[in-house]
Amino acid sequence: MRKIKKGTFLDLILSDISEDEVRRTASKMAIAAKIAKTLEKRNMSQKEFSRILGKRPSEISKWLSGTHNFTHDTLVDIQSILGIELLNTQHERIKEPYVL
Repeated sequence: MRKIKKGTFLDLILSDISEDEVRRTASKMAIAAKIAKTLEKRNMSQKEFSRILGKRPSEISKWLSGTHNFTHDTLVDIQSILGIELLNTQHERIKEPYVL
């Protein structure tokens, strides 16, 4: 069996992740954290939140894992129910477009 140097395995895994994927994952996790923090602040359980949204509690758990790819409609519904901003549609300054 080949011996792997300490840190090499993690470095190998991370090297396969693109900068775009890191950015997307960070955004998903930030959204999940904001939802979870707001639920806690409002003393609202995941079960109650799921009932209001008409979703299964297991789906809310998946959302809060930080890996779920939300639809725009779902984000708009969450914003409305929790009274928070998850999508900023006010563009005060136009950024340079991202070139693929």
